[in-house]
Amino acid sequence: MANNRVSDLELEKIIEEHDESEIMEYKSNFDDSQKLGEYISALGNSALMLHQSVAYFIWGVQDKTKEIIGTTFNPGQKASRHNQMPLKTFLETYLDPRINIFWEEHRLKEKRVVLLIIDVSRVTKPISFKGKRYIRVGTSKKALSEFPEKERLIWEAFESTKFESKIAKENVTFDEIFDLLDLKFYFEFLNY
Repeated sequence: MANNRVSDLELEKIIEEHDESEIMEYKSNFDDSQKLGEYISALGNSALMLHQSVAYFIWGVQDKTKEIIGTTFNPGQKASRHNQMPLKTFLETYLDPRINIFWEEHRLKEKRVVLLIIDVSRVTKPISFKGKRYIRVGTSKKALSEFPEKERLIWEAFESTKFESKIAKENVTFDEIFDLLDLKFYFEFLNY
């Protein structure tokens, strides 16, 4: 829990401030691997359409009241009784593109809560699961093919990201920055 991207306090605030929506899903002990893959596609595509970098799926929260009830859901489980592939591997195998999903366990109000962060910040096409794309319509999961206007908005979202605002290189040290930049040219260009 110490290496979580979201602190317990931040997660409590997310739950408090956000009802179920196009980019937020609450469940208690939901563990249907097929439907979970569909939800990830739907939530991720909705985040893309709404120009959001992440969507969330949270176990251990009652969806109507947002009461923290805890969960027994285990992201380390097998995909199903018939499919002995680990759930995480199953999902990552059938999601296209291979998006970043992050699993976290938290303790809120003495109850276990599991957070799935669906990171779409680097996605360049709509997300499908087992070859089919999904979208959220309000709090419902639907086939994206039923909503061509929403799919158009997703594709437009990719075009609106300017090249200049994208991160050129990550995880570099301060010294590496100077090696990567041609500072001599830069200073000559500025007449320094």
